[in-house]
Amino acid sequence: MLAAAIAFLVAANTVFPQPATAYDFSKLKREKLGRGVVAFRSGEREAVVSWRYRMEDPADLAFNVYRGSTRLNESPLAGATFFKDESFDPAKGAVYSVKPVLRGRESKNTARAWRVPANAPVGYIPLKVEPPPAWKNPDEPEHDPYPYRANDCSVGDLNGDGEMELVIKWDALGRDNAHFGRTAPVFYDGYDMSTQKRLWRITPGKNVRSGPHYDEFVVFDLDVSERSCDTRVFCRDDTRVGRGASPRRPQRARRRRAPTNVAFRLVAGAT
Repeated sequence: MLAAAIAFLVAANTVFPQPATAYDFSKLKREKLGRGVVAFRSGEREAVVSWRYRMEDPADLAFNVYRGSTRLNESPLAGATFFKDESFDPAKGAVYSVKPVLRGRESKNTARAWRVPANAPVGYIPLKVEPPPAWKNPDEPEHDPYPYRANDCSVGDLNGDGEMELVIKWDALGRDNAHFGRTAPVFYDGYDMSTQKRLWRITPGKNVRSGPHYDEFVVFDLDVSERSCDTRVFCRDDTRVGRGASPRRPQRARRRRAPTNVAFRLVAGAT
């Protein structure tokens, strides 16, 4: 008992070294991102604005929030990157922007503004998407065509403007690798959420099966261009990429075993 008590007292009075990371943040690979200003209608006559605090920003950096040319905050905002506009007019909509303030001086550089349209929905930002045409399975002539539904999503700066775009995977009929049968071609779309425009569409080709084990994708600056993110997808010889317009309609895709000559394709962000 005495030995246990001594051991407890020794442990209680021992100062253990704090764990430290081995990261060298000066060499950390980072995307060149802007402020990421985003706004949406949050209530009947209310909107919220959010923006990004970047790693290289000074600790004492503050911000001013503008609706059009009108500053909404009485004093620069510090310690937060979120603002609630309680005088939002839903019938008119609004354009919000954010300006950094350092040691009392407001920067002349304005981050990309975000527009909340008139009569916007409450609680979310709508995105106009363009699903691929429904897919008809030749093996099921009596079955209705399978509609495409938005599946996985990822974000990245696709066009090098410092703001995040959205990559959506479209899936109509996918199968697990334990199941035999045709699968619908997979499509990937890149969207600019601020302009509500589709940037491009990719289909990996008819010989890449659709399913959670086959059509994963990654969005990042994989080629270290430091200009924009890339999209990595599985591909075969007939992988097609198009800006705005859809590629040719893939044909039959039926394999029991994974093909041996599948490769990865790196698609430049803006494509």
